Amino acid sequence: MTSLFKFDSKSTSVLDKNEFREHVESLLKNAEKSVLVCSGFVKQEGVKWLKKHIKSDVKCTILTFWSAKHLLDGGSDLKAYEFCHENNWDFHQVQGYHGKAIQIDKSYVAVGSSNLTQRGFGLIPFPNEETGVIKEMSILDEEYFDKLLQSSYKVTYGDYVKLKEWYEENKIKKNKISYPSLPVSFEPENKIDIKRLWTDDFPILSFHEF
Repeated sequence: MTSLFKFDSKSTSVLDKNEFREHVESLLKNAEKSVLVCSGFVKQEGVKWLKKHIKSDVKCTILTFWSAKHLLDGGSDLKAYEFCHENNWDFHQVQGYHGKAIQIDKSYVAVGSSNLTQRGFGLIPFPNEETGVIKEMSILDEEYFDKLLQSSYKVTYGDYVKLKEWYEENKIKKNKISYPSLPVSFEPENKIDIKRLWTDDFPILSFHEF
């Protein structure tokens, strides 16, 4: 994959949507251990595209943000989870997450504007105009993704069943303004890895309070 990077650089230049997708596909095909995809929106066709380019024994994890609006308006779909579950992929939630990044084997990271959707990765005619950069992973990059996963909620099949029932009951017309609450809370358990403590894991106290 060294041909990606020019001279002694550890990252590509800014890539257009086709270059970015092609390089990501190449990296995915060469993945040996794990792939982590973080995307604000995830749809079934996006995860199907992902499946086409990775080996069956590679551990794949999807991290996204579901809201009532996203699901009912079709920005994301529950079929994405169903596909992941069928393929034994982990599926995580981080409330408010809007990033777009793909970590491959903890060796490379692709960061850009593309969501894991048909429009985001140019899988249909007239897709979004997207851009991205691919770089070698650093220790700080690895710490970021580790902390992101630690702060996430792992979606269970039971959660999916509740959400599917909720979705069927709350299909809406396009002109509806308010959205019903989701039947599942995606608040993770408060677990702190003492080997990876960050300063923001501690309360802010004055000298006297301490």
